[in-house]
Amino acid sequence: MDTFVSLWHFTNKLRPEKIGVNSLEDVFDMFCRGVSLHGPFWDHVLGHWKESLDKPNKVIFLKYEEMKENPNLHLGRLAEFLGCPFSPEEEASGLVNEILRL
Repeated sequence: MDTFVSLWHFTNKLRPEKIGVNSLEDVFDMFCRGVSLHGPFWDHVLGHWKESLDKPNKVIFLKYEEMKENPNLHLGRLAEFLGCPFSPEEEASGLVNEILRL
């Protein structure tokens, strides 16, 4: 749903104001048929996911729901991916929780 609503807002930003807005129904139909600037949504997502499997040191694939469920774990994964893992001292001092709070 979030992806669809974002697509609807994005397509309306691309349209000249004099033409008006795309209806939710029209954009939903386009979304279901896979009509978008990037092609079908699932093909787009699966492409990134496959790259993350093939090149885990170059592409990280994070899922919003999993990040919300366990933010500490995924913040650590992201820090490692970026080459800046948290030291035991940083973790013990509460730095990870402070970053999450921010």
